[in-house]
Amino acid sequence: MIPDYTKDNPQSKDNPQSLWIDVNWKSSEKKGQVVLDEIKVLRKILKDIESRLNKHNVDIEKFVKGKNLFIITPFKEVKDYIKRKFRESLSGLEKTLANENLGKFIGTIHTFQGKEAKIVIVVLGGKEEKSMDWVAFKPNMLNVALTRAKEYCFIIGDKSKWGKKQYFEVAVNRMKSVPSDAIYRRLDENTV
Repeated sequence: MIPDYTKDNPQSKDNPQSLWIDVNWKSSEKKGQVVLDEIKVLRKILKDIESRLNKHNVDIEKFVKGKNLFIITPFKEVKDYIKRKFRESLSGLEKTLANENLGKFIGTIHTFQGKEAKIVIVVLGGKEEKSMDWVAFKPNMLNVALTRAKEYCFIIGDKSKWGKKQYFEVAVNRMKSVPSDAIYRRLDENTV
């Protein structure tokens, strides 16, 4: 079951709920570091969040400005792609997240050091071993991304690729995981 993001999570900061959404790169188109199926999964999750916010009459701008949601990626190219697509979007949540006049809610791992949000979605992306090795070289890259989440943490990426990388194998082994097509089914079942 996908959690109700409009309510507080009783597990809170000490033990945020987490989920690795496994996107198989073999069947996904890429544009540089951007894995398009990862972006589709991200947008599906955001559509679900926006639907729940609307259902509970939660003001989207206040929700975003309240630092309830961060989208984090290791790669500038992925961040720029997400922002560009969100600025063109019809979704109120996506447009608000991309509006830098309100603050930074989409960024690289370094953007969010020292900041926290209720929900953190990590979009891994990646193109080649060299760039993935750079991300996995130090534990602080993954640590910063994961410890930003106060209540919910989602990682979107290819588990078979990232799970072989230093430090990421721990996340793969400890986090519950679902294939990306399962997230579509679950969200569809729980979306009003």
